[in-house]
Amino acid sequence: MKKLKIRLLGVLSFAGDDGGELVLTRKNRAVLAAIILAGPSPLSREKLAELFWGDRSEKQAHASLRQALAAIRKGLGWHKDCLQTGPDFVTVDATAITLDLDEFATLAASEDSADWERALALYQGDILDGIRLKEDHFEAWLAPIRERLRGTAIRLMADSLEVAHTAERKVALASHLLALEATNETAHRALMRTYAAQGRDNAALKQFAVCQDLLERELGIAPSRETIALCEEIRDKRHRNGEIIPADRLSPTAPGDTPGKSISKPTIAVMPFENLSGEATQDDFVDGMVMDILTALSKIPDLFVIARNSSFTYRNKTFDARQVGRELAVDYIVVGSVRKTDSRVRVSAQLIECVDAEHVWAERFDQELGDILDLQDRVTLEIATALEVNLTEGEQARNWSESSRSPRAYEGFQKAMSLYRNFARQTHLQARGVLEAVLRDEPDYTPAHFTLGLIVVDEARYGWTADRDGAFDLALDIGARMLEIDPRCGEAYTVISYARSYQRHHEAAVEAAENAVALRPNHTGVFHLSAAAHIYAGNFETGRNYEEQARRLSPLDHAVSLVDLARAHYHLGAYTEARELTGRVLEDKPRWLTALTIQLAALWRLGEEDEARDIAATIIEGHRNFSVSRWSNGSPYRRAADLAALMDPLRLAGLPE
Repeated sequence: MKKLKIRLLGVLSFAGDDGGELVLTRKNRAVLAAIILAGPSPLSREKLAELFWGDRSEKQAHASLRQALAAIRKGLGWHKDCLQTGPDFVTVDATAITLDLDEFATLAASEDSADWERALALYQGDILDGIRLKEDHFEAWLAPIRERLRGTAIRLMADSLEVAHTAERKVALASHLLALEATNETAHRALMRTYAAQGRDNAALKQFAVCQDLLERELGIAPSRETIALCEEIRDKRHRNGEIIPADRLSPTAPGDTPGKSISKPTIAVMPFENLSGEATQDDFVDGMVMDILTALSKIPDLFVIARNSSFTYRNKTFDARQVGRELAVDYIVVGSVRKTDSRVRVSAQLIECVDAEHVWAERFDQELGDILDLQDRVTLEIATALEVNLTEGEQARNWSESSRSPRAYEGFQKAMSLYRNFARQTHLQARGVLEAVLRDEPDYTPAHFTLGLIVVDEARYGWTADRDGAFDLALDIGARMLEIDPRCGEAYTVISYARSYQRHHEAAVEAAENAVALRPNHTGVFHLSAAAHIYAGNFETGRNYEEQARRLSPLDHAVSLVDLARAHYHLGAYTEARELTGRVLEDKPRWLTALTIQLAALWRLGEEDEARDIAATIIEGHRNFSVSRWSNGSPYRRAADLAALMDPLRLAGLPE
């Protein structure tokens, strides 16, 4: 018989001989984990009763322990004999289990950096991450174990940073290290050096600002002299290259000096513009123009731009700047109108500060239709100037380098986007045809390539094409073509990551996702699809963090990000959060199968089996062809245990295999 496979680092997992997750209540999982953590020194029954039922009488506590041990033994099934009990103690037979902690300790003690990498791959998060019991004795007992293991992981990451060779690996290690210890200056410096080496001095200096702010806020101290010296070195390089950095934008504070005010980005939402043409057929044109202005603004590193799906919820509604500022948490909004004739287009735009509803800037533009992209460039530049954003030389020209110079191609792209957002097989097919026509007219139009790449992966993902492998290959070719057009195109890496995830090439998917995030830090879709790549690869904390960022960028459009945020929480053991998040999605979209399956699994893990079976009945009624095996095949998890953790409750709740 196979050994019981136990994972304590990150999401708690007990995988049986068939690879499936053992079904135990959250508390009983924690009890079994505590017994395992005790190692060769058995925990006494008295100690276990104190850890988990310390608020009860001694008699009640010991009775509860007996019930828990009986339930655990039953849940272990074929592995029940690994649980060894005596009159006064409880332990686990170490020869009957494989434990990630044992392998982690062995690899962490090695002097080989390759072993450190393997150890860090095992460190999926803090020990028993997601298990939060209202048992003070247990939490106090677990805390020093958690801190010791976290300290080991931090040391390994810092050591690995020193020997990492590629920029991607350095960024991944430093980001992971900061997730564990946000004030770790070694990690901040590693990111600063890596960004500077890539020629991304803006990102390097912003990383210093983040470090400075965290140290001041969390510890009440300034950055070390080493960190400040690195910042000044990067800043001096920019001066030598002819870039001017206003002193009030970045002034490192030496230890002992008064810490300066932390740096924050202006936040802005571009609202739907009014169509003054009198023709509903021009709505797509107006929306597309606004979207392109929003996209250009989002590429400015010193701005935080709210995504279209949130700002466009105000379409055809009466609103004022103060209201939007409160609801979207933004400093400024852009409002305006568009009037288009056969040959000309007139745009009126205003920039409004939200707190006092004061007009910061207003302008009217009137140009030939063929010069529409120049007009958008001017609008973007004037907004940035009004916000006193320091655009480095070249950024202004680069903002619209990817845009169409053909009005016909431009309008075709807007039509395709309208079809794509309907998200159905037929509208995807129609959108693909329009995009292919656009690209015949303008082969270097990267937004059209991006949307086409997503459509092609969707076709393979949902079985809308007979040649699944060919679709993935085409998507990868599209991503490569986008990089030929623009080597710094973040969306190209998103297409590649999306395809690689569903090909189950997870390392390549995550690497591409990290490139996408680095290049497009204001793009909701980039963060959402990068989160999915990490979640399927088993990096649940990173996936959760990226989905949270997607929500911050698009605070009123939560449907997609909430579903995958729920997925991340589920795999982190936060079943209550997963249930609540999917519940919010299902209020608006009650038939969404992904949300239904995650909610069912979360309910089952929480012991709410009747509710879970009700969800199963809803799935069977609304999705006649559903089967667990088919759903499993479409879920590209890297690890079988992660897939089983989600699929097993579906089977147990009665869904057909």
